Amino acid sequence: MTELGNRLKEARKAKGISLEDLQNITKIQKRYLKGIEEGNYDSMPGAFYVRAFIKQYAEAVGIDANELLEEYKTEVPNAAVEEIPEQMKQISRAQPYHHRSAAPRSTQRSVHKSVAPNTTKVMNILPKVIIVAIIVLVLFLIWFAIATLAGKHNTDKLNSQQSDNVNIQESPKVKSNNAVQDKNKAKEEKIVKHQQLLRKTKRYE
Repeated sequence: MTELGNRLKEARKAKGISLEDLQNITKIQKRYLKGIEEGNYDSMPGAFYVRAFIKQYAEAVGIDANELLEEYKTEVPNAAVEEIPEQMKQISRAQPYHHRSAAPRSTQRSVHKSVAPNTTKVMNILPKVIIVAIIVLVLFLIWFAIATLAGKHNTDKLNSQQSDNVNIQESPKVKSNNAVQDKNKAKEEKIVKHQQLLRKTKRYE
């Protein structure tokens, strides 16, 4: 047992705290707490967790954790920053699949959060775009109907004007034909009258 472990153990017993109680307080497994008291740091995931567990243990029994780590820094493994990712990988490999999925889920949530605002903006704008498109379509249909009716009216008016022009052009010809017929009829009547006079004259002779 190391001096650090012995000091922590005495502080725990002085407060009347068992290892089971300490496990409930710190949420650290009992075997790790016992390893700290015995100085058996090899049973723990890594140097980073050794320091973290010691700090939690000390705070739970009323000891200043920073002063404790500084005082016994030669006994406590030095957790280099480079070791942290490797230890996290070891723990993730040792945990069941459903526990390891926590990190990807957090990543997925962050990706979802970054995508969600854009999606929300699109969903908010989409109804407005659809409404504007419908209004434009209705206006186009109204314009097309008016243009079609106007074109048909202009066509009928043009046909009517052309028909009137044809009638106007044909009327002098009709009048001239009627005049000729009247003249011919008058001539025929004169001839008939002249023949009747000749017949009467012959009778008197």
